[in-house]
Amino acid sequence: MLTPFTGFLGPLDDRAFVVGVIACVVLLPLCLLPRVDYLKYTSVAAVGCIMYLVVVIVLRGSQDIADNDKSDLILFPKSIDVFDSLPLMSFAFTFHPNIFPIFCEMKNATVKRVSFCVVISILICGAVYLFVGIFG
Repeated sequence: MLTPFTGFLGPLDDRAFVVGVIACVVLLPLCLLPRVDYLKYTSVAAVGCIMYLVVVIVLRGSQDIADNDKSDLILFPKSIDVFDSLPLMSFAFTFHPNIFPIFCEMKNATVKRVSFCVVISILICGAVYLFVGIFG
């Protein structure tokens, strides 16, 4: 998504180069942090960016639905390519390795509080996928 904005790099305007630089400069230092707690501001920024993207998709999608002829709109296709979306969906809900570090760093950590956080996270993730799937 960043390659349209990297035209000023000239000959270095290559997708592989941009991804490599972002991985080394942004992602690697974030992965080497000793505690999950240090990611709280980055996580808030990431969730904010995702919510912005969802709002844009819903607004543009609803405009397209309102402007276009409804006769060619197919909400439920006859064949669902579940095998195309299955890896994405399974990756989105693979949060279980992060439960133990989050539990250890929570204040007043109880099973009930962690369960509440997990349920809220799954509901938000499911709602985001639902809105993007319908309006995208």
